[in-house]
Amino acid sequence: MLRVAVVGSGPSGCYTAQGLVQQDPSVRVDVLDRLPCPYGLVRYGVAPDHEKIKSLQNNLRTVLEHERVRFLGGVQVGGPGGVPAGRLRELYHA
Repeated sequence: MLRVAVVGSGPSGCYTAQGLVQQDPSVRVDVLDRLPCPYGLVRYGVAPDHEKIKSLQNNLRTVLEHERVRFLGGVQVGGPGGVPAGRLRELYHA
């Protein structure tokens, strides 16, 4: 089983996780984000009246609900008080 950490749960992080699980049936992906909720700027940076852009959350939710993808919010990577990148290298294959 291949374990992969993706840092960031915005569109690029979610689509990366999606591509990994579609490409390899043995991969397990943890999507890490410093914020407690996923979707990055799609959630926090788009005005509520932009419904077309906000609807991306539905597509991203499907990825994070995949049985081999796990969302871990509130995880700071690097910096003071964060999980060191070296520790991620110990825990994950990529």
